[in-house]
Amino acid sequence: MSKEVLRLVAACPRRLLKDFLRAGSPEKISLINWNTKQVELGKNVVRLYSGDAKVWPLLQQAAILAVHGGRAIVRSVVNRDDQLRNAFEALDASDESSAVWLALTSDNYFQFALSALHADRGLKKRSWRAYRVPFSADAEFRFDASSRAVFEERIRAAILKNRALDRPGRLEVHHFNRFVFPEYANNGRDQDQVTIYAEMRNVTEEAFSENDKIEVRRRMKIDQISVVFDRARRELDVVSIGGGDFLRNVAHAFCEAFSNEVPAIEELIRRPANLQVFERKPDLPLDGQDRVTHRYVDEIRVRSLDGLLLTFECKSLKRVELDVYELAARRLRDQSPFIQGRWKVESVRIRLEFSSDKVGLGPKVRTVELKPDGRTNLREHEDRDCFIANQLLVKWGILDPPRDDVD
Repeated sequence: MSKEVLRLVAACPRRLLKDFLRAGSPEKISLINWNTKQVELGKNVVRLYSGDAKVWPLLQQAAILAVHGGRAIVRSVVNRDDQLRNAFEALDASDESSAVWLALTSDNYFQFALSALHADRGLKKRSWRAYRVPFSADAEFRFDASSRAVFEERIRAAILKNRALDRPGRLEVHHFNRFVFPEYANNGRDQDQVTIYAEMRNVTEEAFSENDKIEVRRRMKIDQISVVFDRARRELDVVSIGGGDFLRNVAHAFCEAFSNEVPAIEELIRRPANLQVFERKPDLPLDGQDRVTHRYVDEIRVRSLDGLLLTFECKSLKRVELDVYELAARRLRDQSPFIQGRWKVESVRIRLEFSSDKVGLGPKVRTVELKPDGRTNLREHEDRDCFIANQLLVKWGILDPPRDDVD
């Protein structure tokens, strides 16, 4: 974590960083030589504040926010506060400056940004479940204190039913609204997010005592359960540990606590990939798409009629534009399963090379994995790359267009 803090210190304007550190621990400001180079300044900050119980956690959180969310998340959570939004837009800040500015300006919105980051990172790592919740057009939603108390009750009961989770300690529920601005579209999405902080696990950690001796202490680890609700699409994303049944119980608890309706939720239907396209070498045209410079299949798994499973891959071949079909033809000639055409395709991996936004840099590589159950890794990519890849997959007849996709 010190590496991320060093990067934060190096990239943040010194005036803003000085205000941030002064707010947390003013007595140490005079011990820092602010005229040193960035690397030396970062080392001094880490040395002075790594033992500070108030400032160091905030530095770590700001560093995480800067690396994984930065300006985009800060912009999304302050959008509905006119004063904060105007101040942020006038700042014209980098990712690092945005994180430090928000931590210095508003503790509540800083915590909202960290909660949004938890959900966003969970979505990209696929530690989530998505549900369609068919509320009627007349459905009402309330996120007041009494509704949050009901949600807390339901979550406590769900945790106690789950043998994989420890008995919960203190629970704390927060709600906020954010407006997501996708890079690839002109219109954003309005979302409600409810995050519950739960003391759920006992962990041990080493810490220095007053006598500078290392002691082993036990504390309760706080886990986060995040629910992101898209009112326009009537969709819920639940990000948490605990397994499928627990995540579904969380989704039910959300509907029961915050709405006057409790519809029958259904797991969001994935779009199954048409893998038959890959039984022989497909034509994947790039007409009208100038962002993607190259595309080819660099891994494919096929199964014979008698159950034999084979994997062909050429992703280990550096800088060679050779797809699996050409490789199989060279090695197996007429025995290639892609020539015989009687093998079932189990999974596919497509390599896409994007032209770089910056002069002098090489192409940016994104890989798209397609599984027969409709699972893909599209949501792990950046918004713009995901949007372009999705457009190509629809154009090639591999995926159907997203249902009710207004973007």
